[in-house]
Amino acid sequence: MTYLRGCWAPGNCYLHPVAVFPVDKDAKKYSTRFYNFTGTVNYSDNQWIYTWNAGGVPPTTYSTYPETKDIVGGSYYISFGRTWCAGAESGCNAGSANEWEANYRKFYGSRVMVEVTYYY
Repeated sequence: MTYLRGCWAPGNCYLHPVAVFPVDKDAKKYSTRFYNFTGTVNYSDNQWIYTWNAGGVPPTTYSTYPETKDIVGGSYYISFGRTWCAGAESGCNAGSANEWEANYRKFYGSRVMVEVTYYY
């Protein structure tokens, strides 16, 4: 798992915890499972599982790239959370993501794993 961060515009920024993995042109279906939560959160290892058919939209709560079905540059970006802000650029800027990521790492732990299954 890694973190996707950026700003849509000045004063409008985001951070997504994501799994990034290649699209396989031969796959019929995909499944991701986020596990190994060791932080302050008490998630079951089977709580964050997403399964979808190739060519479909991954059923995540927070899509990272909805216009391309969460695919960019030949890879899926599958998220299970999102933090964002909108407001004055002095309080909402690219630097805000550092604090958000630190909070996610405390909450989830720093060793969250992602298992990706390709179905053929």
